[in-house]
Amino acid sequence: MLEWLALRIARRIVDSDYYLTRNADVAAAGVDPVAHFARHWSAAPLRAPNARMEARIYAWSPVLVAVLAMLGQSRQDITDCFRYRINQLATRRGFDLQLRLALALARFLAVRSASHARPSGGAGTGLGSIYPVVRIGQDAVPWIDCRGIAEAGVFDFTDPEVALSAQPPTARRLRSPELWCATIRDASLFGFAQIVSHSAFVVYEPEADPAFRYTSRQCEFVITCFGPKGDRVLARVPQEADRAIDAGILLIGRCGANYFHFLIEYATKGYIVDNASIPQDVPLILSDDLFPQEMDALKLLFPGRPFTVRQHGQRLDVKTLYVPSLMTFIPDTPDVEFWTVAAVNHASLSWLRERVIEAVPAPSTPAVRKLYLGRSAGRNITNAAEVEAVFRRHGFEIVNPGQLSFAEQIEAFRTARCIAGPIGAAFANLVFASPGSLVLGLVSPFAVQFSTFASLARFAGCRYLAVPGEHGAYRPGAETRRRSLELTHGNYRIDLDYLDTVLRTNV
Repeated sequence: MLEWLALRIARRIVDSDYYLTRNADVAAAGVDPVAHFARHWSAAPLRAPNARMEARIYAWSPVLVAVLAMLGQSRQDITDCFRYRINQLATRRGFDLQLRLALALARFLAVRSASHARPSGGAGTGLGSIYPVVRIGQDAVPWIDCRGIAEAGVFDFTDPEVALSAQPPTARRLRSPELWCATIRDASLFGFAQIVSHSAFVVYEPEADPAFRYTSRQCEFVITCFGPKGDRVLARVPQEADRAIDAGILLIGRCGANYFHFLIEYATKGYIVDNASIPQDVPLILSDDLFPQEMDALKLLFPGRPFTVRQHGQRLDVKTLYVPSLMTFIPDTPDVEFWTVAAVNHASLSWLRERVIEAVPAPSTPAVRKLYLGRSAGRNITNAAEVEAVFRRHGFEIVNPGQLSFAEQIEAFRTARCIAGPIGAAFANLVFASPGSLVLGLVSPFAVQFSTFASLARFAGCRYLAVPGEHGAYRPGAETRRRSLELTHGNYRIDLDYLDTVLRTNV
């Protein structure tokens, strides 16, 4: 009787296409999705029958975790949904109460686990263990040596100039980050290149500081539920190491596979590695998800230096870990305004540009091309086909940088007199652009003041114009306040008449 009822309910609620897309094992087995859900709906791993139910599972996961805890039980799959829900709430505005309640529950479960003296993930919560926080450059501990490479400076700039706007850009001033190289003794890497050492969680990326309520990728392994000071975290660290090495240089951080973060934040660490005189036989520690273009870049930038590759989630123990600092400050949190992420270090960028230009053959043609950087995946423009048609009409080539080798991307930017496209990872290549080139950054109206790419263009001697799009939720002045990440990084459309006028006026 119960099996018949479950099958009848499953026929009404299971979206077969959705279910098979979400559950590759079911699709590979050739099992009927309706029958599979009817038979296994309550078993681990938890499987949603349709997209709407998936959203509800995430929304109710804190309640499910609390009920299981009261019953003295746990389900790792439900705990993982709870972790995802915390991260989801942390990226949105208007959900502060729900976020506070979810963090309070995580904190309660963690403290109860610690009081029971269980191993990591104690009390069956699967959330991890409590670690005090040590910040490199701020907290003095005997097992970290920090060598200064370059002092913090002052970075003067203006907000990005908006195409066809009569409003003059606002002048700004920021503190550019200090550059240093830290040496940590007896460190363990886990998650997405997070560090624990001597029973403490080590902060080496200021934008991943636990004082922020959200950090991309790190949030999958670290929960910041102990208040705004960020003096403790809840982290999932494997009990045993999968591998151990004597020494290594942590080159890649939480977002290493993203081409922008890879090139501007992590590859530029080579400037510090060179100045810190780290022995040539010490390997770079990389992640296993780097794209072929990124591996080609590393072989070019670090000739002769060995690599050690680790998988996300695994634990790598390093007896002597060298950690070069980042030259940028680009937190993921919606609590930080866009204009505050503009500072870059010209010495690090010059190191990158000179190394690459020396190694990549000079282009055979002058900078005469007009390029539109299309995007085949990720955040994009809702009327992309019509936008590309406008650019074609104005003589632009449509290129997808993701389909080009590293050397081909460099040549494309060096031979272009005008570079346009929706701002994104490929714009990191602006450091290689020819001086005097025009850069048109198509951007969400909420992110007009995102200044990092304008800073890269200025470094290369290029003119940068922001070309803002349209969004139904946008109101004048909204660009001065950071909204939810889903909104500021979401889709938008471009007014075609406005775009045509921008191109006729400037190109």
